[in-house]
Amino acid sequence: MRVPLPNIDCDESKLNDGITLLRLLSPLINKASKEISLISFEYGVGWLITTDGYQKIRFSEKLSENKISDFEILYTYLLENNKNPSIIDMRNKSGAALRYDKK
Repeated sequence: MRVPLPNIDCDESKLNDGITLLRLLSPLINKASKEISLISFEYGVGWLITTDGYQKIRFSEKLSENKISDFEILYTYLLENNKNPSIIDMRNKSGAALRYDKK
């Protein structure tokens, strides 16, 4: 079975962090029947993960186990409650910011 890998767009010095994000987040995002299509990094902005459903997930430049864990808890909650925000921003110091597109 072939598994498509997403593009990882970052400096070589950040590549290990990009691969870590892919490894940690893919199983959870796949539970929502989505796949990561792009992981990108920009200095001053941080990490942006884009899914094939155009959902965007943002992390700060410096990744921490706490933020990854917080994301896992939040994403599990969103799945269990049939919530589908267009943007999940984990850069917020007090937790996460969510944005829902109007339908």
